[in-house]
Amino acid sequence: MEIEIQNKDFDGLLYSVNLLKENTNPLKVFPKLRKWPEFRSCKDPVIKFNKIFKWIVLTYDMNSPFKKIDDVIKRKLEVAKYVKLFDDNANIPEDVRKILLNEDKKVNRMIIAYARMHRESKYSLILGLEHKFYEDLLANQNGSTTIKPPLETTQRNLENAITDLLNQDHNTLLKHEFYEYIEDERLDNIRPEGIAQLLADGKVPVTEEEITD
Repeated sequence: MEIEIQNKDFDGLLYSVNLLKENTNPLKVFPKLRKWPEFRSCKDPVIKFNKIFKWIVLTYDMNSPFKKIDDVIKRKLEVAKYVKLFDDNANIPEDVRKILLNEDKKVNRMIIAYARMHRESKYSLILGLEHKFYEDLLANQNGSTTIKPPLETTQRNLENAITDLLNQDHNTLLKHEFYEYIEDERLDNIRPEGIAQLLADGKVPVTEEEITD
């Protein structure tokens, strides 16, 4: 499938990857990425990291010109070919195949970090829905019959919000990684270095009640 791409089609992207030369480290061109350990810790050669970053942006940015491809699997393939992660559809390297199937954990983490920075309000909504779901689930197990909205509705809203954040990617491995990401962040926030970072960012660290809740 071929789609016509013009320079103006990239205007809405969070990062203008269309201007990123292939032998340039994205961290140097977009210094804000250094805030995110998922990108900062990438050990791939610059050229490969460059292509992976472009692939993530063009696949998961809600303003990507490739979003017009409704089939997410086809979108992933078209973007991968566009950024030159591979050349021949019949001969996709194993490491690229794992990226496309969301079997590469480090790339999954970069996808989630990008989705979060791209749509922070949606991410915050997901955290709120997740908290409500487990809070209501506990109340249900304790015999409450006054849960509103019903658990099923909150669960559906949570799943829909995650899918929306990930630009309609329903991949099970990626969603599983997303839940792990949330849990890891929750644990990081109660570690000394995590609390220090929250304070540096002007945020309130978790309370004792939240830790023991």
